[in-house]
Amino acid sequence: MNKHTSYFFTLALVLSAAITSCTKNSEKVTSGDPAPCSAVLYGYSISGASIFPDSAATFGTINLSSATSSSLGSFNNTTYSNQGAFNTSENCYYVFKYFNYGATRTLYKITPSGAVTTITAPAIERMEGLVYDSITNSLYCLKCNNGTPAEVVKISITGTTFSYTTVGTTTRIVRSASPATSTINITTGELYFATMNYSPDGYGIEKFNLATGVATLIASGSDKRIMGLRFNKNDNMLYAIVDNITSTPLTFDFVKITTSGSFSVLSTLPFQVNNEFYSTAFNPCENRYILSTLTDSGWAYRTLHQFNMSGTIVQSDTTSGLYQGMIVTY
Repeated sequence: MNKHTSYFFTLALVLSAAITSCTKNSEKVTSGDPAPCSAVLYGYSISGASIFPDSAATFGTINLSSATSSSLGSFNNTTYSNQGAFNTSENCYYVFKYFNYGATRTLYKITPSGAVTTITAPAIERMEGLVYDSITNSLYCLKCNNGTPAEVVKISITGTTFSYTTVGTTTRIVRSASPATSTINITTGELYFATMNYSPDGYGIEKFNLATGVATLIASGSDKRIMGLRFNKNDNMLYAIVDNITSTPLTFDFVKITTSGSFSVLSTLPFQVNNEFYSTAFNPCENRYILSTLTDSGWAYRTLHQFNMSGTIVQSDTTSGLYQGMIVTY
């Protein structure tokens, strides 16, 4: 290697290290401003509000400017799958195939090019709130049991089958037609679950520590349904849609929740949200909360809304299909 080649080789290494360092440091946002990144929103589109598990669904990326989606792959599902997960280690999207009320034995794995792998479990279970933890490089979710607290389980995949291992339990029983939603603090690996039980227990928000296997109830009550819980790494706050189930007429709020469980109402929505047919995601690059749902009379209109952190709806669009299983990767 001559002197000039050695110089440029050394310079390349220095620049590479600087770029890597900037990438890592860019994730440490403390001011509440958007993280410097480029977001991709994945999900699937399905017509109407279908409870039939063999309804045709189209997987793709969702353009947040136009509210249109690409058509990368197809599979069968219902519109109950409000939450997907993205494994950043292998660059693949995951979503459960649901029957009624969270019952499933099928997990779909989809590459960004649209190749679909069907992964099945030995028996039908009620799995909800799928998330990916980059620290342990694992998928987690809730396994709900009638009459007893839900299990927090780790998903293991071998070929085209999956199994689960219980790593802890929630503090409360989870029984509802409205699926539980979950989110993760990607820095600490702490999971947050929004659950709903029948009266009189009402709603709960639980924090689950993967390292200790301990769940802590941080908020509860009987007057709300917490929907679409999402963690914002820019301000370390939780955001959600609240169904005020005791209000007349029925109202819905966009709220900020501290990790200790204190609520702040940011805005009241000018429309209703279907608590079974909806999906949410959080875009940290633009600091926007994203909501897809059926709205208006008879739930006939499929819509996509984007909120800023002050609670203002900065964009609303009508979509040709209902976007479900939404997840942002960046």
